[in-house]
Amino acid sequence: MYASSPGPPGSSGDIALVQLGAPVSFSRQVQPVCLPEASADFHAGTRCWVTGWGYTREGEPLRPPYKLQEAEVSVVDTQTCSQAYASPNGSRIQPDMLCAQGPGDACQDDSGGPLVCQVAGTWLQAGVVSWGEGCGRPDRPGVYTRVPAYVNWIRHHVPELTGPGMRALHWL
Repeated sequence: MYASSPGPPGSSGDIALVQLGAPVSFSRQVQPVCLPEASADFHAGTRCWVTGWGYTREGEPLRPPYKLQEAEVSVVDTQTCSQAYASPNGSRIQPDMLCAQGPGDACQDDSGGPLVCQVAGTWLQAGVVSWGEGCGRPDRPGVYTRVPAYVNWIRHHVPELTGPGMRALHWL
């Protein structure tokens, strides 16, 4: 199964679901992350982590042995992010977007990767790497698809996530 989102009005719809051909084997390195509630709000300053195999900085692709990279970032309030990406026609930041930045950042080829935040001891997927300008630029936060905006859409396409205790998404 593959499902991509057309998104609600005023959304980017930059999200997709892919069904794996085989079950995931959990290990010390491979763990599930929980799906947040649709009402979840990741406040400015919330510490999160983004992971991926993309560029390590602008113009520098990841080199062999292609070890998964991670960067700690903090959620940026929507107003600040909107100002950073303002255009003559208004902000490019939509209601289904979340911004984060830090000394590290997602970069080219990290798109589709997870932005996870630990809230009250539980790892939640707050976002999906979407876009940005450059990598780690102090005046350009990374832009992520806001997962809570798509929880109902995800549950529609993955009905087994609606039962008690079935809130995990699996990321390698």
